[in-house]
Amino acid sequence: MDYELNGQKIIIYGAASYGKRMYERFVKHGYEVAGFIDKRADEITEFMGVEVLHLESDFSFYNDMVLFIAVKNVFEHSSIVKNLITKGFYKIIYRSYAVLTGAGNVSQKRINAVYTQIDEDAFMEISSVPTVQEETIFEKKDNSVVQETDEGVVANIPWQSVFTNRKKENSSIWSEINVVQLIPHIAFFSYLLGLSPDGPEEYLKFCEDSAMKQKNIMVTDKWRENVIHNRKTVFQQMNLAYELEPDFFIDNAPLAEWNTSSHCFNLKSGKHRAAFLIAKGNKYIPLRISKNDYLLYLNDEDANSLLSKDERLYHHRILHPHYLRLPFVEWDFYSQLEIKLIHFMTKRFMYPLGKISLCGRSMLISLNDDLGSISRTFSYLGLEVTRIVHDETDLVKKIDKLMQVSDTLKDIEDIGENDYDFMLIDYDLYAQVNKEEFYRKCKMGMFLFGPKMELHSCKGTLIFEGIKDVKAWQIILLE
Repeated sequence: MDYELNGQKIIIYGAASYGKRMYERFVKHGYEVAGFIDKRADEITEFMGVEVLHLESDFSFYNDMVLFIAVKNVFEHSSIVKNLITKGFYKIIYRSYAVLTGAGNVSQKRINAVYTQIDEDAFMEISSVPTVQEETIFEKKDNSVVQETDEGVVANIPWQSVFTNRKKENSSIWSEINVVQLIPHIAFFSYLLGLSPDGPEEYLKFCEDSAMKQKNIMVTDKWRENVIHNRKTVFQQMNLAYELEPDFFIDNAPLAEWNTSSHCFNLKSGKHRAAFLIAKGNKYIPLRISKNDYLLYLNDEDANSLLSKDERLYHHRILHPHYLRLPFVEWDFYSQLEIKLIHFMTKRFMYPLGKISLCGRSMLISLNDDLGSISRTFSYLGLEVTRIVHDETDLVKKIDKLMQVSDTLKDIEDIGENDYDFMLIDYDLYAQVNKEEFYRKCKMGMFLFGPKMELHSCKGTLIFEGIKDVKAWQIILLE
């Protein structure tokens, strides 16, 4: 069903600079702007001389008006619209996420075109606008496969599911660990990229240790110079390929095979390529794998049990090929948080034991709003993870099953007398519990996660700081 824009009253979502520009533009063309909607309505009750409404307001008086989304981050529009539809709005002008990704239905594309016309002040070109009945977040399809042959596929696999190979003839501590735990390699590449002040010492020590285990290799100053020179040459070639030949890492994707018992991929080659991509900030590693192995990873039966229209899916990251295009706005935040924490735990607690792998260690995790994504990452690493139940329990269990992770959800009253090597606890819980009881249960390290301002009074070592929901968040190791 269509409606005519001309003569309609307007309400604008977003009472800031973009909203001001749209207000002035609509008024200039003779439209009446009846109000704004903004999350800060408790702070600003009026903007441009009209009322600012809160998201929880009674919108029955406004539902028949045209609502224009005046938010600069167009990737937020679809989630905003999903919420507004539940409030009774159906005349909404916005940019659909589906259209932004090259998909979208006819109505979404027409609404997107109207948005562009208004944004470019081309009101005279607007005829009619489709109403919005629902906002389809994304078209559920495989977003991982980038190349397919008779022999297999090349697919972009999240680093959380990529591990080094376990070789029978080599019981090295560097076997069967996640690629982000190739810490010397990543640190060396980060140093060459100018992203880390640390020098090549850690990587050189790794090479020396490897050489010592082999016969007839003399570790001399000249040998060390040659190692650094050779690795810098490899780095330079990879960096040039990364910048000039985008298909290089696809055409030369490392060979990998599915590890059925651990539900992950083991590299058969390409550790340096994987470490280089991690150092560059990539969240995915292109892997060349057999079609059968890829089907085992895809886990189609459980993938189809997750409904694409589940509203909560929109807000959380699911590292499965069907859901990689979900517009999860905190993806970078959580990915960097995990890498920083894994590096710290490995260097601080495993190195002194002569180990790299965290496999077999136990961890208690309590986080309010990540829908189990961090817990799944540590489960992939081989830790025995216990999670304290928060909201969305049924959905978390569905995602766990899809990602082939054991159900580890428990109520806080049921964690019993178990001890844990590590704890990752959100500040809200920490502020309420018996702290001595938690300390007694933690054998190695307790990490506290929360907004910077809430953690400022807690003594500890800073592990990570990043911006989430426009606030600075931290992880600290409690002393």
